[in-house]
Amino acid sequence: MSNAYITPPLPPQPPTSRPTPKWARKRYVLPALAVALFIGVGIGNSGQDTTTDQAQPASAKPRPTVTVTATATAKKAVEPEAATTVTATKTFEVT
Repeated sequence: MSNAYITPPLPPQPPTSRPTPKWARKRYVLPALAVALFIGVGIGNSGQDTTTDQAQPASAKPRPTVTVTATATAKKAVEPEAATTVTATKTFEVT
């Protein structure tokens, strides 16, 4: 009894175009890598400034730091004035 889940072997594939020797692949890959390297170096160096007006570090001597803390003072809240309430009352007799 044969197993229905086993796939039959594939027929042999015809050879593709002639195989490229390793030296031919290196002939294209290595120059492409070199060009990519030079482009990357050019992009990396294009953003640097050579001027001397860049920020200079402060003196190397240790100095005390100053921290300023402002304390909020609570103001006395003004109480709202009470509004006058108008109430009208009527008296009814229930029979």
